[in-house]
Amino acid sequence: MEIANFAVIPAERRKGFGNLMLRLLLQTARDMGMRKVTLETRESNFPAIRLYEKHGFEPLGHRRGYYPDTNENALILCKSL
Repeated sequence: MEIANFAVIPAERRKGFGNLMLRLLLQTARDMGMRKVTLETRESNFPAIRLYEKHGFEPLGHRRGYYPDTNENALILCKSL
């Protein structure tokens, strides 16, 4: 499974919603028989990276210049289920 877009609106961040959504998403993926989950995030998005690592995601690679607005690299993360 690939997570294409995962976000919490700024006014609701740091209230546990991202943690809850990701936990439910991963459980649903397991229930559906998924074996691996991948996603990409900006290399500078440290809060998101910490959340994903908390849920067992590990770095898989990078996409150089992935974000056209800033030419920032994307960090590819992966988790086995």
